[in-house]
Amino acid sequence: MADRAISSRFVKLATGAPAALYEPERPGDEAHVAFMFMHPDSGFISHLGCSELAGRGYRALGVNGRFTNMPGPTGGPYVYHEVIPDVAAGVAYLRALPGVDTVVLAGHSGGGPLFSAYQNLAEHGAVAFQREGLLTKGPDSLAGLPPADALVLMDAHVGYGAHALLMLDASIVDEAEPARRDPDLDMFEARNGYTAEGADYSASFVATFNAAQAARMARLVRHAEERVAAIDAGRGNYPDDEPMVIPGLGTRIWSPDTSLLARTVGEWKLLKGDGSQSVQVVPSLRPPSGKPIDHRGYGGALVTSVRRFLATHAIRTLPDYAITADELTGIDWASSYTSAPANLEGVSVPLLSLVMSAHYFLVPNEVNFAHAASADKEMAMVEGAVHGMTPCSAVEKTPGEFGDTVRTTFDYVAGWAAARY
Repeated sequence: MADRAISSRFVKLATGAPAALYEPERPGDEAHVAFMFMHPDSGFISHLGCSELAGRGYRALGVNGRFTNMPGPTGGPYVYHEVIPDVAAGVAYLRALPGVDTVVLAGHSGGGPLFSAYQNLAEHGAVAFQREGLLTKGPDSLAGLPPADALVLMDAHVGYGAHALLMLDASIVDEAEPARRDPDLDMFEARNGYTAEGADYSASFVATFNAAQAARMARLVRHAEERVAAIDAGRGNYPDDEPMVIPGLGTRIWSPDTSLLARTVGEWKLLKGDGSQSVQVVPSLRPPSGKPIDHRGYGGALVTSVRRFLATHAIRTLPDYAITADELTGIDWASSYTSAPANLEGVSVPLLSLVMSAHYFLVPNEVNFAHAASADKEMAMVEGAVHGMTPCSAVEKTPGEFGDTVRTTFDYVAGWAAARY
């Protein structure tokens, strides 16, 4: 129960990486376990998980990494592996904290792929980011990182390369003229199934859209690789890197059409608002979302560089790339070192995955979980919780139907930790 008085204090982990440590005022048996929350580019210094877990007796560190609050739909112009030292600083800080002997990385949203990448590096060294098939390889400086003892994924996504792929506007036919679109591929055209209240796309439109989306990503990758080769040969417009602007990166085809990624493939534990549990195929309870301005405005453009794109926002697809009611297939996870599925293949520590059922990451988290190599791994879904873990009042049939989903979530995390540590 989150009923203990807590305190917090500022911590400076490194230049540009402030943090806050949350602790119970009267530490008990749980305080030897410390959780860490961080995201590649969102501020987590006051993440609700910090106070929730401290109120249950644990220590928790909330971190703002050096790229916090960068602009753009998928973060700003940074190279993904440049975030890793801030994670290492947080783990090292907790390792040195008196009374702490267990460190748990709690990866919410984009923090999930970040911590999966970090733990893979910590367990295997820099070679984890230097394997064959990667679009970009990481430096040798990623060796010697202090590992964590466990990993908790909280409504995590599948990584930033796939994140960008899944948000690409397939109707853009010329990167220099993003306003000129192919109407047969426009997900916001009424004749393709879109309305302001949501969408009902045909299977043929979704398949055609996905094929065009994959083709556009391939064009972007090819352009970036050609420009990097020119730069390396001394023929670039700049001696080190070049700007790259990617328009139409603001929403996903499944955002307005809730029949896509509508349910899990497998049966999973569903945590209900009345405290009961069931094991079942879990439906997504999310309402329709996404609108044209998210996609077409400047806020839907990624402003980056060719090297940063390849390192952070690029991925390859396979011939069976598809998004259906319960599948996300055909992504070459091994081509991006931001990929949570690929990195989880290298993680051996205990893993808990908690998924919010009123969001659209149910199937992506099934993909993550299927790739996870941990012998001790568990996944559960929180009924009616949105991405931020609060209840989705928009889909309640009766007020309070889903209960206190924040409490449900963190009671489960605390119980999972108590059973192991």
